[in-house]
Amino acid sequence: IAEQAHKAAEARFPGLLESAPDALVIIKADSHGEIVLVNAQAETLFDYTREELLGQSMEMLVPERFRDRHAQHRGNFAADPHARPMGVGLELFARRKDGTEFPVEISHAPLTSPDGTLLSSAIRDITARKVIEDELRHTGEQLAEAERVARIGSVEWDLTTDHTTWSDGLLAIYGLTRDEFDPTSAGADQRVYPEDRQRVRQTLERAVADRSSFALEY
Repeated sequence: IAEQAHKAAEARFPGLLESAPDALVIIKADSHGEIVLVNAQAETLFDYTREELLGQSMEMLVPERFRDRHAQHRGNFAADPHARPMGVGLELFARRKDGTEFPVEISHAPLTSPDGTLLSSAIRDITARKVIEDELRHTGEQLAEAERVARIGSVEWDLTTDHTTWSDGLLAIYGLTRDEFDPTSAGADQRVYPEDRQRVRQTLERAVADRSSFALEY
């Protein structure tokens, strides 16, 4: 019976699987979550053969400590099937055949078949993205510490939205919290001594027009 379900799913969704850029795992939307179809990307990502995956529970691809929660998410989807990302705001992990874990992004979508509703899961390995995010976070922490020690600050000005972003170091110099300053260029202008405002404004306008750097004391 399971083999017939696999062949029926392959016949119904012939172009869906291998054309998908992500690993695709299709399961029965019931309490068991039986895998009925996978693509080549899923075999590569999880290091299982297709034959090893078909007929097994979806939870075999989930670390043991998350399996109960994953089954609950799957049950919630079965009760209200519509396309959506899984675990919004949560860190999700998957498990390879050798037991290694990796962070993933998962999107669910329902599929209608003669045997009932199926659940399609598109699974993306986001290990590289997490590495970049961690590096950026570390760099930001180092910059904030350097500014604190040196008592300096920095500001970014988005010319398209006229929105400025002040670093924690700059806010500390001015004795402000993030809720107390106006993030527009006009707000920043008000933080300049009145007699210096025209000179500062002209210098900034010239630097923007010429795409040049400048040094200015005011």
